[in-house]
Amino acid sequence: MHALRANCARQIGIVVDQHRDPLETLSHRHHGACEGSVRDRRTLQKLDEWDTHGIDPHPLALDAAGPLIVANGGAPRTLADQKYDLQHMESSLVRLDTASGSLLEFG
Repeated sequence: MHALRANCARQIGIVVDQHRDPLETLSHRHHGACEGSVRDRRTLQKLDEWDTHGIDPHPLALDAAGPLIVANGGAPRTLADQKYDLQHMESSLVRLDTASGSLLEFG
């Protein structure tokens, strides 16, 4: 059971800044959905999570104004973490509000 759970998500990126709680992206291998989340900087307990509005997220960054930028590669992956069906890949670049997780821009 623990091995199966370990394969359900993979951490893609994390942003750590001394003035805010860490932000990360996770990709769920069994259904391809991705999420961004915020963790408490002292306990690392998950405080909030939101949709990245795509699949296969790449490392993330904060823009100068504060929103989180996530590059979604858009390629589905197998449980063995191999990309497939690349002709239907839907890449995107999104900006998310770090306080609410709401979508600010999609492109």
